[in-house]
Amino acid sequence: MKRSVMRAALAVWLAGAVVALPAETTPTPSITISPTGYITADLGGTKQLTANVVGVSNTAVNWSVNNVAGGNSTYGTISTSGLYTAPTTLPSNTQITIRATSQMTSGLVGVTWIYILGAGPTVTSVTPNPLPLGTQTVTINGTGFQQYATAYDGAVQLSAQFVSSTQLKATVYHGSGTSTTFYVKNPGTSASNVIVVPMVASSTSGGGSGSGGTTAAPTVSPSTASLILGNTQQF
Repeated sequence: MKRSVMRAALAVWLAGAVVALPAETTPTPSITISPTGYITADLGGTKQLTANVVGVSNTAVNWSVNNVAGGNSTYGTISTSGLYTAPTTLPSNTQITIRATSQMTSGLVGVTWIYILGAGPTVTSVTPNPLPLGTQTVTINGTGFQQYATAYDGAVQLSAQFVSSTQLKATVYHGSGTSTTFYVKNPGTSASNVIVVPMVASSTSGGGSGSGGTTAAPTVSPSTASLILGNTQQF
């Protein structure tokens, strides 16, 4: 009898110990567009966007540019896969609004902005060329330079002196190397073309014959080259 009572009591205790699991929660529907942050595009350039959709079963979206489905030639176009292509002419308003709207729920929208950069300056030459190793003052010649233009020696940002819309000056240092690159960027514009400049050892006095004099710098060919970012040049 006692065993029956104990078994009954144990069954009641086990039944009460069963914990109901909480129901699964569905995430709040939302759309976010990546990449995030300050997004820029050069004239005629492209930018791949991705719509991250949560909380709905159908994750397909419709893209628009400044409230125009698929965009237009004035503000740029966007494909069904989110590839934005900037216009080739700078629009009056360079802040472009991109929207991704859920095909399932029209009120579910993700928004981001792309800023169109104007055409950059053009660099035509850099002197001295070849560039001797060590500390040198270089002159960057070209067109379209603006006040507060930034010059770059490879990945190094230079403190450039604005001389005119066609000339900048800067001081550079190279301890070693065979060539370097220069380009210029105006405030709010794309970067210029890239100029490749060969480097040579500084001239030294004296010689093995004891006759003195100055050792002539070797000749490098071509003496100058203009490249698009990412390309190469054989010297």
